[in-house]
Amino acid sequence: MYAHIGGRHTRDSPVTSLYILNAYREPVPCADLIEWGIWFETADRHVAATEIVTAWDVTIRVSTVFLGFDHGFAGPPVLFETMIFGGPEGLNEYQCRYCTWSEAEAGHARAVAAVKAVIAARERLEQKK
Repeated sequence: MYAHIGGRHTRDSPVTSLYILNAYREPVPCADLIEWGIWFETADRHVAATEIVTAWDVTIRVSTVFLGFDHGFAGPPVLFETMIFGGPEGLNEYQCRYCTWSEAEAGHARAVAAVKAVIAARERLEQKK
C-alpha cells in the first residue's frame, strides 16, 4: 500500500493521499476510503464556477474544485484545480492546480480575468475589420 508522507509516496506508513474538507475549508487527511467516498459524493467541492458568454455566442466555463486526493508528486498536497472549458484555443482545457482553498480562489479569479482579456482582445480585432 502506498501512502503520502511529506510529498513522497512510501509503502511504510498508514498516512493517506485522500483528503476531505473541514468546516473551515481546510483539507484534512482521510485514511478511510469508505468515509472519503461518502464525503466526496455528498460534499460541495466547488470553490467557484463562472460562465462567460461571448459576443460571438460562445459560452466559456471556468470551474475550480476540490479534487479530494493529492495530485502532487513532491511537497505539500495539491488538492484543488481550475479548468477552463470552451473558448478559443489556448483557453479551452486550460488547467492549474493549487494546495489551498485561498490559492484556488485566487487562481480562479486569474483564470476568469484571462478569459475576459482574451475576449476583449478578440472583440477589438473584430471591430477593426
